Amino acid sequence: MKNRRSLKDPLVYSHILFFLNGLLYMQRQFFLLSSCLFCCTVASFFYHLSKEKSIFWGRIDRKMCFISVGVIVYHLIQFADWKHVILCILWLCLSLFVYKISFLSYKLLHSLWHVGVYIGNLFVLLSIS
Repeated sequence: MKNRRSLKDPLVYSHILFFLNGLLYMQRQFFLLSSCLFCCTVASFFYHLSKEKSIFWGRIDRKMCFISVGVIVYHLIQFADWKHVILCILWLCLSLFVYKISFLSYKLLHSLWHVGVYIGNLFVLLSIS
């Protein structure tokens, strides 16, 4: 049994979506958002590559997720109207629900959660631009 996932595993390759979000934030000159997302992407990528065994990458992944959500909420409050803030928060709640039930089918639902985070970041980008 291998001690790491293949790059062909959806839990690993779905991180390209987060990288794309980071590039879009950078293009729109939201450098703090972009930096947070890139750091979170690297940590999450290596954590999932390790089959969720790396305590080091797991801790960084969780911390960077919380930091990223905080920075996103800050930008939403500063730059978006209240309707967009509510839409983004509702999407976050839906995404977190998928994350919470991912134990039912981890690879499928957690990969789906990655897609949900990607879409959520697109909502945020459209809301603050």
